[in-house]
Amino acid sequence: MPFDPELYIGTFAGGVNGMVKVSSLGEGDYAAAISEGAFTVDPMSYSLIVKLGDGSEIEMGWQQTEWHINGLRGSQWSAIEGYRTALSTQLLIRTYKNDGKTFANYLVTAIFPTKPNRADPTAVEDGAVFDYTLRFIQAEEQV
Repeated sequence: MPFDPELYIGTFAGGVNGMVKVSSLGEGDYAAAISEGAFTVDPMSYSLIVKLGDGSEIEMGWQQTEWHINGLRGSQWSAIEGYRTALSTQLLIRTYKNDGKTFANYLVTAIFPTKPNRADPTAVEDGAVFDYTLRFIQAEEQV
């Protein structure tokens, strides 16, 4: 897949070439693309920081990250939820590496929220979801 500096998501079965832009999920009559400003994305970090005997610290363990989504229209939320097969689901994502500047593809275990924070539905949409955080743990960079 050619490099594209945007967030992507996909199934393990679909592989890296089957990933889609997160911004394109759930587009429809009342839901435009998910804007990049709707997200805050943590760069990859390690799950454990170990303090050594000399006082220095090193990162260890699995890499992990979170995507914080400020607001989704109902169809956008449904599109993201379509990747959920269980509370913890194995997915492929493209997100920021540990440096916070470059992107990489990762095989991850996605932890979906158990209950989204929903707003009152309006006449033209099926309800918005706010403060939605997807956690990705056990990340393995795909080369």
